[in-house]
Amino acid sequence: MNRSRIFLIFLGFMIFQSCEKDPDWRLWDYEGSVTATLNGSPWQDALVIGFDHRQDTVTFANDPGISFTIDKYNQNGLLRQKIVFGQIPCELGRYNLKTESRNNHNEPYASFITLQDDGDVVGDRFAVYDTDNSYIEILTLDDNYVSADFQLFLKRNLSQDSLVYSSLPDTLLFTNGKLTTTLTAR
Repeated sequence: MNRSRIFLIFLGFMIFQSCEKDPDWRLWDYEGSVTATLNGSPWQDALVIGFDHRQDTVTFANDPGISFTIDKYNQNGLLRQKIVFGQIPCELGRYNLKTESRNNHNEPYASFITLQDDGDVVGDRFAVYDTDNSYIEILTLDDNYVSADFQLFLKRNLSQDSLVYSSLPDTLLFTNGKLTTTLTAR
C-alpha cells in the first residue's frame, strides 16, 4: 500500500512537470529585423535569424553558404508564417532564387509556408514561380553582420497539399524586402 501511494505521488509530480509552459523560443533565437511589403500591404512584426554553414561538418554539408529564416507569429505567440532562404553564397551579390528542391543542390532557394495549430503543423506551401524576379541581394557582409534586400514571387503549391488552409491568395508578391541580422554558426 505504501509503495502504491509513493508511485501515485511520483506519477502526479511527473504529470505536473510535463504541463509546464513551453519557453518562448523567440527570446533568444532571433537577432535582427526584417521589413517587406506583401501584395502591396506592409508585412510587419516578423523575426529573422541567420545561419553560417561554412563550418558545418555533417548536417548542412550540401549548404556551404548562409541561410536565413524569417518567422511571423500571431498575437498569441504561435508561429503562423515562415520564409526560408537557403544555399546563399557567402559573398556580396544578387542571387536569383528557385524553389527548394532536392535536385538543385548548391543553388539559392526560397520557400514560404503557413503553419497551423500551435505552429508545428504545415498548412499552405508556396513555391517560387518567377525565378528571374525573385532574388536576395547581399549588401553587407561584415564578420557576422549581414544586410540584404529581397523580392519573392510565389504561387501556392498544390502538388503537395490539395487543401487550402489559409485565406492568403494563390499568388504572393513580397517586395521591398530588407533584412539585417547576425550570423549564428551552426
